[in-house]
Amino acid sequence: MMKLFLLTIYLLILNVNANSDLKSYISQCDSAFCRIVDESLGKVVELRKIIDTGSIIPLYGQKADEICNSAIERFSAESPIPEIKGCEAIFDKKIEDLEKVLDAPLHVIYLKQLGLLRDKALKTFKSLINNSKLADNAGNTESSNEYEAVIQVDDTFRREAEESTRQSPDWDYTKEVSYLKLSLNEI
Repeated sequence: MMKLFLLTIYLLILNVNANSDLKSYISQCDSAFCRIVDESLGKVVELRKIIDTGSIIPLYGQKADEICNSAIERFSAESPIPEIKGCEAIFDKKIEDLEKVLDAPLHVIYLKQLGLLRDKALKTFKSLINNSKLADNAGNTESSNEYEAVIQVDDTFRREAEESTRQSPDWDYTKEVSYLKLSLNEI
């Protein structure tokens, strides 16, 4: 009977220690998470300032990927190793949350970037068409036609949109390509 009592006390002490260790682990993860999010969002704000001026951010997709990947790498390095039962799930959840917290504002910038790229493509198309009409009026036979202008603008838009896209399944510009084609057909 006494052995059972002592075993029960021992298990309770282990449970209290485990809960204390778990709380400490969570606290350390939360601290690293908040610090890394704060620093990473500072980089996002700098990109947002650029896009808000109407400027296109070259290689935006790579920059967005670097912000997210760097944050995840830092979190992995700065967080304690999950040695207690249940800590691996907490660690994995923090990594997932970190990606989501950073991806959301980066995706908003991405959508603005696509809009700027579409506007640029439409302006380029109008310019090419106007130059083509001027050349045709001057008797120049080497002028580009509308079809060539559409192909050129579409290719440029797709290349720049691809450079702006993160390696994330949620980042896609196919709707913008369709919208660009509709807009080009209306001109």
